[in-house]
Amino acid sequence: MIANDDMHDLLAAYAVDAVSPEERSIVEVALAGDPQLRKELDEHRTVLALLAEAVDPHPSTPSPLVWDQISAEIAGVDEVSPKLASVRDIQAQKRFSRWTATLAFAAMALALLLGVSVFQLQQERGTPAFETAIQELLDDPSAIVATLEAAGTVNADARIVLGSDGVGYVYADSLPVLDASRTYQLWAIVDDRVISAGVLGADPDNSPFQVVGDVAGFAITEEVAGGVPVSEGETIAVWLRNA
Repeated sequence: MIANDDMHDLLAAYAVDAVSPEERSIVEVALAGDPQLRKELDEHRTVLALLAEAVDPHPSTPSPLVWDQISAEIAGVDEVSPKLASVRDIQAQKRFSRWTATLAFAAMALALLLGVSVFQLQQERGTPAFETAIQELLDDPSAIVATLEAAGTVNADARIVLGSDGVGYVYADSLPVLDASRTYQLWAIVDDRVISAGVLGADPDNSPFQVVGDVAGFAITEEVAGGVPVSEGETIAVWLRNA
């Protein structure tokens, strides 16, 4: 007989289709005789359905140009690229375990909650509540405060403050105003990926964003208006955590 905690882990893995045929059979037998487990599975699937609408399931990867620029800033292309290639090879060979699937589901639920929080902050921009939230984060000793420095020919920088809950603010009002057909876009460097953290507009101000994971750096690029899933534009400013 499977322990109760193991069954809950299996159920989370089952919800994201990360179980073996044998484990699938065990879960389906348990579901047939346990209405509480069926209710829990429905809750898992509801969260996944909401995430499918609210969160891009395919994290963006950088264009070769952007990643080369970031890699060069870190330590040089020749040193960084083999390391990243090794990480990608290992990740490609990994199969979801029950433990990994449970963590993945928890991370997805957290992403949904953070997305709602950022939406609320966007609605409050320019209000006293918005300014108070920024000040409280600046006063938090655990927050990351980062200054993005110019990475190319544009004389520009930006500042970011990021809380331990993954909610942050980017101060980009010093960036030069772009043509209406262009926009600035914020990217977060998480592990060996560069994921979009928000479209800032052609004349950016202070903007909230959210990111899930251990952030190694940030970059701001110039893209076509509306933003892009994969950057092909010029890198304007970069900050690297351990540089």
